[in-house]
Amino acid sequence: MKKWLTINELAEETGVPHQTIRRYISNHSHHLVMRKEHKSYFISEESIDTVLRIRELYAEGKNIKEVDTTLANMGIPMNITVEDDEKQVSINMGEALVQLQKDMDEQKKFNEKLLETIQAQNENMSKQQEYMNKQQEYISHTLEKRDQKLIEVLKESMEARKQIAASEEKEEKEIKKGFWQKLFKF
Repeated sequence: MKKWLTINELAEETGVPHQTIRRYISNHSHHLVMRKEHKSYFISEESIDTVLRIRELYAEGKNIKEVDTTLANMGIPMNITVEDDEKQVSINMGEALVQLQKDMDEQKKFNEKLLETIQAQNENMSKQQEYMNKQQEYISHTLEKRDQKLIEVLKESMEARKQIAASEEKEEKEIKKGFWQKLFKF
């Protein structure tokens, strides 16, 4: 478990005045593992070396930006404290960015696979649509042929009915003719 020090305890341990530590917190808190409870700051024991390194860099005559750059180049992680409703969480920016990059790479691979799958499905759908269009053409053509044959059969049937009707009418006329009419065929 981490040991947390107050500013005064850190000042006693490092020999750095508490006002200077407050200035370091103000300017370089992103390089320190710390938490804030109400108005008090608590710095993790693991940040003692960072506080001493910051003091050395200022002693060398560096300004705030140069100190930040040097700390970053030395690999000292940047931390961000996120305040939740009930607690504060410190996040190591270097680790968070590495994890974020890994997650983005995984998401990119997933997106590429998803895109390939979608393209394959689109091709499959195009083939199915083409097959359905051909099938629809075949059905339409077959129905058209059937309809033409049906119309021809109906015409032939009508023609046959007319001939039968004409023949029946002729027979009826002959039946209605009298004996003399049949004999002399007028």
